[in-house]
Amino acid sequence: MNVSLSVRRTGLDLPRVILQVDGLVVAASGVLAAIGARPQVQFLGLGAPMALVGLGVGVLLCAARLMRDSRRHAIARSMVAVPALLNDAW
Repeated sequence: MNVSLSVRRTGLDLPRVILQVDGLVVAASGVLAAIGARPQVQFLGLGAPMALVGLGVGVLLCAARLMRDSRRHAIARSMVAVPALLNDAW
């Protein structure tokens, strides 16, 4: 006997939304780090702002990857869990 359940889709794909929001927040952090490197380095008392610019560019690359992953047809649980764990470690 075959049993099928009718599931109503609300249009909200939570893993996709989580990756997109995380990508936007990470992108904003990268832009702030890259553009505001000089004042941040002066405030922290560090030497060269280029390290912070490099960090900002690297974070922007991570944001691009999150946004690309959010557009995949199927999103695996690990695609949401790994960025969440990295955010916690950060």
